Amino acid sequence: YPIATNSITNTKSQIVRFNDGTLAVTYLKQVSSYRQLFAAFSTNGGQNWSETQLTNTGVDKYEVTTAFHPSGSICAVWTEARVDSGKDVKAVRYVQGQWSDIAVISDNNTNNKESPDIAVNALDQFGVVWYETSGSYKIIKFAYHRAGYWRTPLDISSATTVAYLPAI
Repeated sequence: YPIATNSITNTKSQIVRFNDGTLAVTYLKQVSSYRQLFAAFSTNGGQNWSETQLTNTGVDKYEVTTAFHPSGSICAVWTEARVDSGKDVKAVRYVQGQWSDIAVISDNNTNNKESPDIAVNALDQFGVVWYETSGSYKIIKFAYHRAGYWRTPLDISSATTVAYLPAI
C-alpha cells in the first residue's frame, strides 16, 4: 500500500510496529521547493495512512533518521540548512499522541553538522551522534534527551580530519 507520494529517495525512512499494532514511518517529502519532514501512522496494518507534516520552513532538510520506542514514542533527527550558513541537527519527539516543538540539539554556530544517528534505550531516553566540521577538522558530537529536555552536546572525539559517519 502506498504511504506517500513525492517522497524523497535516499533518506533513512523507517517503519515500526508499536505494541498496540500501530505502524509508524518518518520520511522527507518535497513541498514546493523544499524537502520537509513527515510522519505517517496506520492502525489497520498499513491499508490506510494518516500523514502529518512536521516541518514547514523555507530550507531543506537532510539525513532524517528515527528511533522508535515500543511504548509508542518517536524521536526523529535530521540536518537542516541554516539561513546564515552551515547546518544544524534538529529533533522532534512524539509522546502520548503529541508532537513536541522542534529543538536544535547541536551547538549554535555556523559549522556544518552532518550524518546524525539516533538510538533509544529501555527507559525511553534518546541519544544522538553526528559529526561537526570546523575548518578542515571533524569532531564527533553526542547529545541526549532525558527528563524533558536535550542536554548540551558533548565532544566524543578530538578534532581530526578523519571522523565521519558516526553510528549509535
